[in-house]
Amino acid sequence: MARERAYKDSMSVAAGLTATKAGLDVAKLLMDRLATPNVDVNDIRAKVQEMLIHVVNAQVALGEAQVEISELRKAVEDREEMKAIEASLEFSDELYWRRKADRTLDGPYCPTCWDDTRKLIRLEFYEEGEWSGLTTWPGRRRKYRCVLHKTVYYPRAEMWGPNKEIR
Repeated sequence: MARERAYKDSMSVAAGLTATKAGLDVAKLLMDRLATPNVDVNDIRAKVQEMLIHVVNAQVALGEAQVEISELRKAVEDREEMKAIEASLEFSDELYWRRKADRTLDGPYCPTCWDDTRKLIRLEFYEEGEWSGLTTWPGRRRKYRCVLHKTVYYPRAEMWGPNKEIR
């Protein structure tokens, strides 16, 4: 429904541009016809030239309106896409994961990048193992690193169940 309205709005702008061009064509035709005798050519020519200025201004305004409408539509689409991404994100083990339609998880994604700039940056997988010094996190871990700011994350390896479902 919103797309139909957007299409009709776009057609209204296009129709306005077309009508304005037709008005310019008619005004040019009138200018040619005014070259005939017994007509106060200067007065009529001045009025027609004034009309041409207004028509050109209208055409410019319609063109600017069409650009603004396109920019606003893009902003709305971007906002809807961002809301859909936010709705699909899950935060677990200090990382973001994106829930796909088949209920599997995609990711992990960097929490710093998402929280700071709303950019969904996939973390780079390095390896799986047990690292000494991580005494607060016993067990097997997977090592990931953000390609932008180089932060390293160690989500639990055992959190992965069938179909990448977080346990």
